[in-house]
Amino acid sequence: MMKQLTYYLFLVAASASCAPSNVLQLEVINPARFTFPDTGNILILNASYLPSSVFDKSNIISQMTVREKQIYDTLILANVFKGLFEVLNESPAESIKNAEYFEMRTDDTVNFLSPLDPDEVKQICQNNSSDYLVSMEYYAFNSIKTQYETSWGEWEKILGVSYQINWRVYRNDGELLDQMMDRDTLYWYSDSEASYRVPELINSVREVFFLAGKKFGKRISPYWSDDSLNFYQIFSYGDDISLDREHLVELVTSKKRNQAYKACYNLAVLSESEDKLQEAVSWMDKAESIKQSETINNYRKKLEQRLENKIMIDQQTGF
Repeated sequence: MMKQLTYYLFLVAASASCAPSNVLQLEVINPARFTFPDTGNILILNASYLPSSVFDKSNIISQMTVREKQIYDTLILANVFKGLFEVLNESPAESIKNAEYFEMRTDDTVNFLSPLDPDEVKQICQNNSSDYLVSMEYYAFNSIKTQYETSWGEWEKILGVSYQINWRVYRNDGELLDQMMDRDTLYWYSDSEASYRVPELINSVREVFFLAGKKFGKRISPYWSDDSLNFYQIFSYGDDISLDREHLVELVTSKKRNQAYKACYNLAVLSESEDKLQEAVSWMDKAESIKQSETINNYRKKLEQRLENKIMIDQQTGF
């Protein structure tokens, strides 16, 4: 289903209940941590080493047979870039969404952790008509499998897979704009009753590097995520007007102070769901003038953060 470019997309309201608040489900855009200085063509480069070129005992791939190296190298790279492009293909920024892939592996065992030479970056960008180069330049992984006896006499197994990926972003003039040396470890557990099991190493590596690719995708591109907002149930019987703007506006002037407060609060929620953030803040001000509460304070902080995010998102999407 196609997404519309709104920062806070109203999807569904929860069914009415007697509870003091219900939940409104949202899909939101989050800002990337890195912002490209300007729009332009982006090239995703696989500049990682050839597996036959690495001799590092901390990298398990260096201890594998030639056939195993080929299998794991193919598996790792396929999943890293699958995860990366899953985020980029959903990006609200057209230049990021249209990023292309290019491969230039290396067998340099001396300088593979150093940034690419500026002249080399210029040449790659010139040959591919690219304004920015996003480069994956190194990966490594290791694993540990242990088991221990629990206090109740059962045995549990633990599989941990750690990884490292070096990412860099360059401008077409060769300048290094950003880099991320990403390291993390994922764990799986199994019990003696086999109700849950640790996966085979090859499957855990597939998952680890797929998630790593998604993680970096969210660093360089605005991305979608699910969110929710609580809102008050106005009436416990009759027609549900909890998110009916026309009826809520009428209740704002109600002599019943609690009803007026809830109406203002819900109008703020409704405004936010329609991406009217300043309007939502105004309704929060109105609600606070009727009754102060910690709920108002918490919601205001959330709105302030989203206003800051919106400025970044506007810059990152070119609006």
